[in-house]
Amino acid sequence: MQTRGTQLRSQLAHAAARLREVDSPDLADAVEEVLKPTGWGLLRRSSPEVSGSGHSDRLPPNLPVRLVKSVREEIKRNVAAVQAATPGRKITLATEAERALEAFLAGEFHPEQPQRLPRGSKVEWANLNIRVDAELRQRAEDYGADHAAQFGFAPRASHIISSWLVQRFTEAGS
Repeated sequence: MQTRGTQLRSQLAHAAARLREVDSPDLADAVEEVLKPTGWGLLRRSSPEVSGSGHSDRLPPNLPVRLVKSVREEIKRNVAAVQAATPGRKITLATEAERALEAFLAGEFHPEQPQRLPRGSKVEWANLNIRVDAELRQRAEDYGADHAAQFGFAPRASHIISSWLVQRFTEAGS
């Protein structure tokens, strides 16, 4: 029994063969390129929804944002719920991370200083992995370091984003 994935693979292989038969080798080569082990990554990175412009060969770098696991799950659940409730507006973790950094750079958002838990606390931590534009991230980090006295600490991109997400997408932040 073929699964949907293996069925798709065989259909694409058949399509490539058919394209060669009708003298379209360039199109056949493109289909065969997608069938290679690295093909999905190439296709995904060329998507305007992933790269922003459709012309990037690289995804933005990943930024791990360390959160209490239950908070991470609440944020993911609430971001998805807001996106579902507003289909005309793109709301993802990545777009919210960019909004956070842009608002920070514009002076419209001041992150809360991360609180350290008492030693020996039994809290389960997890990373919320978000792809963030490297240049935007660096500008926010530089601004945070340059204005540390104003904030009482030097906010890093992960601090800014976690504070933004907690304030907007958790019950505690409401």
